Amino acid sequence: MNNRYVILVAWDIDELAFYLESYKENEGKEPEALLPRIPEDYKSQATAVLTSVRFINKNDVTMLTSHVGSIADIADTEEESLALLPGMGGRKVRQLRNAFHQSFLRDDVSYAPPQPPQNSASAQSQTDHSTRRSTTPDTPDESGSPTELDLPSDFEALSETEQLELALKLSRGK
Repeated sequence: MNNRYVILVAWDIDELAFYLESYKENEGKEPEALLPRIPEDYKSQATAVLTSVRFINKNDVTMLTSHVGSIADIADTEEESLALLPGMGGRKVRQLRNAFHQSFLRDDVSYAPPQPPQNSASAQSQTDHSTRRSTTPDTPDESGSPTELDLPSDFEALSETEQLELALKLSRGK
């Protein structure tokens, strides 16, 4: 089933903007043309994955894989042990650990999926037809009120560009 939704995952808003621009520029191209040319051997794949972590370079990857082993082993290794390896300072170890263990979701953002429609007339009268609100009462924002995500009721009818602009505005908190 294809609903024409695209999920972009990024560490920050600047990276997300870059991905969004790239997505729009390459919208009509074949997927194979967009994929990076990474050889299929393990060392090249490990290098591609680990060098995507800030401050980690190819020399670090060679040292990590020769001293620790696989990417899974590196992810499971204690920070103190990684810091003892040649060329691995505290900054590199923290970045590597964050890449393996940090959630992609920010702690201050919550999402509750839309609830199925209720058949009772009283529930219908309480529904605001102009705006759909998803709230999570367990997660208050800084003011103490529940975090809310406001989407127009006709969100699916908006053009893809309008949906993306709205998503960008919501991600910036505007």
